[in-house]
Amino acid sequence: MLVGGRVLDASTGERYHQALDLRRGTVTTTATVDTRGRSTRLRYEVLLDRAHPRTGLVSVRVTPRWTGRLQVRDVLGAGARLTPGALSRVRASAGRALTELEVRAKGTRTTVAEAARLHVPGRAAVTAASAGLSVSRTATLRVRAGRTYSFTKVV
Repeated sequence: MLVGGRVLDASTGERYHQALDLRRGTVTTTATVDTRGRSTRLRYEVLLDRAHPRTGLVSVRVTPRWTGRLQVRDVLGAGARLTPGALSRVRASAGRALTELEVRAKGTRTTVAEAARLHVPGRAAVTAASAGLSVSRTATLRVRAGRTYSFTKVV
């Protein structure tokens, strides 16, 4: 998430808390992050479903204590920084709701594909981009202090 052009990172926030719920299969992270004098409460929930082993869900709830513009960026990437030159792009597409990325390992010729669907508040403007071994979407919306906004990514 970007506020005032700066990234919000829950791990650097105050009142940071992370909990694993084995019964529900979730990891929940909460924190309050300050950037440029703007305080924002974040709540991330990550869910993995054993009945659908290749599916995951990330839900982010954002409660700003300020009024202004919020940007949330969703990225699918193929780890190019970790394995430079080892992967080649086969196909990539990025749209308002869906991104898809398919890459091939140069040595084994194994192809891996990943797709993600992003649900954003209705009035958010969404732009999409594709470059190299990544695809992304950025949702931008005006937010009001004290209201909670939800973003959900299904991979």
